[in-house]
Amino acid sequence: TPTQKMNVLSGLLQDSLISTGHVECCTIIKRSDGSIVATSIGYEPTGEQVTALQRAFEDSMAARTQGIRFNGSLYKCVRADKTSVYAKKGLVLWQYRQVHTLCMAATLHRCSPVCV
Repeated sequence: TPTQKMNVLSGLLQDSLISTGHVECCTIIKRSDGSIVATSIGYEPTGEQVTALQRAFEDSMAARTQGIRFNGSLYKCVRADKTSVYAKKGLVLWQYRQVHTLCMAATLHRCSPVCV
């Protein structure tokens, strides 16, 4: 069932990213409609946050020049292309096939291989 699948994916996010201590929260978002596929425990992205993430991929030039406004903060984009977006202060986005994935962490710049 979809709920069981979300629980399995949420557990995977928790076990593989959150448990490292380098990632504060993460989510998997379906690219086609912006629906939430899975989130780390305790994180519920808003519609505004999902839109901001989708916009970063749709207009990577704007993401690079204007930054990414997310969760009340402006993140300076240091890299944006078709598959990933990296911003200072630990905002990392990447997309694979039909999903966007968000990773947020204050210490991510020292351990980016954890998420890539």
